[in-house]
Amino acid sequence: MVLAAVFSALVCTARYAGVTVVAAAALFLLFTKKSILKKITDIAFYGALSVLPMGIWVLRNYMVSGTLLGVRLPSTYTLRQNIDRTLKSVYTWVQPDKLLTQNINGTLLYVLKSFAVLLPLALACAFAVVLVRSLVDYNPLRKLSWERSSGSELSSESERLLPILFFVAYSAIYIVYLIASATLVAFEPINNRYLAPVYLPVLLSLFIAADYLHERIKARINPKLAGFFTYALLALFLIYPALNSAAFTVNNRRIGAGGFASDVWHERDGFIKYMDYSGRYTYYSNCADAVYVLTGIRTYCIPKRSGPYMYGLEQFKAAVSRDENSYIIWFDSGVPPTLYNLEDIAGMYVLEESGSFGYGNVYRIAAPR
Repeated sequence: MVLAAVFSALVCTARYAGVTVVAAAALFLLFTKKSILKKITDIAFYGALSVLPMGIWVLRNYMVSGTLLGVRLPSTYTLRQNIDRTLKSVYTWVQPDKLLTQNINGTLLYVLKSFAVLLPLALACAFAVVLVRSLVDYNPLRKLSWERSSGSELSSESERLLPILFFVAYSAIYIVYLIASATLVAFEPINNRYLAPVYLPVLLSLFIAADYLHERIKARINPKLAGFFTYALLALFLIYPALNSAAFTVNNRRIGAGGFASDVWHERDGFIKYMDYSGRYTYYSNCADAVYVLTGIRTYCIPKRSGPYMYGLEQFKAAVSRDENSYIIWFDSGVPPTLYNLEDIAGMYVLEESGSFGYGNVYRIAAPR
């Protein structure tokens, strides 16, 4: 119990995944063959130790910001939209990458895509059918047990099925928790990054189910034939991810690792020569993250039209009046509607152009109007 709680505490550093692991484990503890009081005691002990690091982090948040998890605004996405984004994110796990369309015939790509989708589904359905038939043919003398009794080991059946049950419970709790959170409070829309903690449990469940079915097939037909059939399917299934990985690797070697680490961004560094590293200047930008990544100089975002006070216009005005040298690095690629645009700021301050870099300008905030 202590060891499980320690590992769960480490997982809690990933927040969403950690909370889900603790919740799933607590659910399983409810089904142990113990008294109600003992179950509650185990869950309380395990839960308290598991969430200790996160509890310290939440306390630290409250001490420095007065909030437990940061400022949270109401979500702008509906329940239906979040469910739709979740399904689309899961679909991208088996959807051919657009890079492959540049090198592979469309028909062949469609076949690879279909196989990558249908094989896991067929595997899951076959496993479900076998499991249901086992429950229908249930014999109390051969029932599966999660508990150790009379010093005997868990049955091989239990050892195989328990991980799948836990992974399925974990994945279901995580997805429900994620969708509910995204519907109630505003944060980055659900995408592949948020669904990543579910990918490995789902994949492991499929492998365990495949191994379970493989053993049952091998017991009924020629073991060598069963092995050949299994390995052939696995080899065919790996063709798509292998090609995807190869295309992704070649593309990254050619243009960079993506985002601000791509060659395109590193070639668009004309604004750097106008920046000072002495720390005596304050910089703002409508693409502050790019400026910071490419220069290492702390850069603040242009004020937001709505949202938390700390990102608002009044905080911006107070900072400009406090700092002697404030500059705006403005990119012409556009500005999100949530931010004030350059015309808005020019209406509040005299802006003196101090540089130009082809796809934007650098302005000094001279004085209020």
